[in-house]
Amino acid sequence: MVFTVKDYSGRLVALSKQRWQHIRSGHPEVKVQAVRSTVKDPNLVAASSISPTHDVYFKLGADASYRGLYCKVVVDCSMDPIAVTTAMYQDDLHGADLPGGIKYAKPGH
Repeated sequence: MVFTVKDYSGRLVALSKQRWQHIRSGHPEVKVQAVRSTVKDPNLVAASSISPTHDVYFKLGADASYRGLYCKVVVDCSMDPIAVTTAMYQDDLHGADLPGGIKYAKPGH
């Protein structure tokens, strides 16, 4: 296990070594600290636009090297603990079911 952390609502979310290898192979710029920070303290969490069992966490500037980009973390809520499936940096909220699927929005963001 790379990490297990409580998210904004107190749910346990885990990143396995296998999923971390998957993330690094497709998105080598992504840092584990940015993934952890995004899960722990997101700006926005929304239902996935692709899968009803997945949520998408976003945090703008989670990585200081990419301040203008969101760290996007996709989690599988059907797992126990909730499992990170992938993560990447992007400039928008693509992948979130907006506006109806918003589950959490950090005050002031």
